[in-house]
Amino acid sequence: MVSVQLRFALPFALCLAAASGTVAHATDRQAADAAPPLQHYSLLLPYNLPHLMQAMKGRSTELGIDDEQKHSLAGLVFEIRAMLQPRFEEAAALEQDIARAALDGQTKEQLAGQLDRLQELKRESAEIHIDCVNRVRNALSPEQYAHLLTWAAMR
Repeated sequence: MVSVQLRFALPFALCLAAASGTVAHATDRQAADAAPPLQHYSLLLPYNLPHLMQAMKGRSTELGIDDEQKHSLAGLVFEIRAMLQPRFEEAAALEQDIARAALDGQTKEQLAGQLDRLQELKRESAEIHIDCVNRVRNALSPEQYAHLLTWAAMR
């Protein structure tokens, strides 16, 4: 019960403090410490759409992945990372810029362009993630894929 109250009370308190002008900006170091690693940055939470490649890491023997599958999946890792990394970095920086600007008093209308770009980046990232899931599924046998989903759900 307390955690539920805190979950709702903290954002409310922050909004009140921002409205009164008493919020101090977090330092870049504090923001970096609180931010999730980029591989966890996504529009669709990993809880809902797991990162299958992370769940597969170190389990190729357990999954019975053959050499052709290893080669295919290794190429997929580099391809997906190259597509997602710049989007994640831009989106994370954009979120920080939007937060600072909002705390400094900018309105949603003033931030509309940045919000639109953030939405675009997150959608692109989600589409890449969905494509990756489908490509992993196609690269594995139904049994391998079922085992992978079990491991991904345990994370």
